[in-house]
Amino acid sequence: MLVDEEMFAAAENALREQGVLDRFEAENGKITGHMMITMMEVPPELVIEATGDNVRAFCASFDFYDMMIGIAIDLSTMKPVSQFWLTPQTDDAVKPASEWVEFFAKTLFENLSEEGYGIPMYSFVNDHSDFTAVPYI
Repeated sequence: MLVDEEMFAAAENALREQGVLDRFEAENGKITGHMMITMMEVPPELVIEATGDNVRAFCASFDFYDMMIGIAIDLSTMKPVSQFWLTPQTDDAVKPASEWVEFFAKTLFENLSEEGYGIPMYSFVNDHSDFTAVPYI
């Protein structure tokens, strides 16, 4: 489940009003899934390679999985300082397919920069394509 469904719905509505998502769907087909990237605390049991003010933890939540994927990144080097971890949102949560772990990593790293990053990131996907909206930094 998306970590903040109301916030995602508000962003989706704004993008629909601007015609952005209609153009995406006209070119790529109907949106069938959503991913939201937010920040989170590093789980205390997680061993990370670096600590400090530049380490941030990011997580992806989906509307088609009840499991979040997380990773810690040192923003000064733009490199991961942890392995991926999974956080179940329900008791019967299913582990995300590896393609979705890769999609999370690709989306996150494409939208991080030395100048900063916008959070949350909103991804709209279908079987053929994806579109990610990131707030201005």
